[in-house]
Amino acid sequence: MAVGDVVRASTEEEAELYAACSRDLQLLAWLNDPEVARLPRPERVARWRAFDAAHPDLAPPTTWLCFHLVPRQLTFWRGDDEAPSTRDEYARAAEGWSFRRLPG
Repeated sequence: MAVGDVVRASTEEEAELYAACSRDLQLLAWLNDPEVARLPRPERVARWRAFDAAHPDLAPPTTWLCFHLVPRQLTFWRGDDEAPSTRDEYARAAEGWSFRRLPG
């Protein structure tokens, strides 16, 4: 489990992450809407290929949003079939990370 603050990525980071996606994922960012999803597969594929051919250089759409999770607390659960389980909890404070072991 992670607990933290969500922070919007910068425009530059969003563009960089979009550029790192496969071409199909870039197209999905533009064409993934209810109208296209309802089409039969051959029509969806044809629409994707036509859009792809018409837009060789795609910038991220305005709906492309990226966020960072800045963790404040992380808890890892470790199960054991033959013994009690444990949880390891890490918490971030100004002086660094603290650790405590919790019962499962």
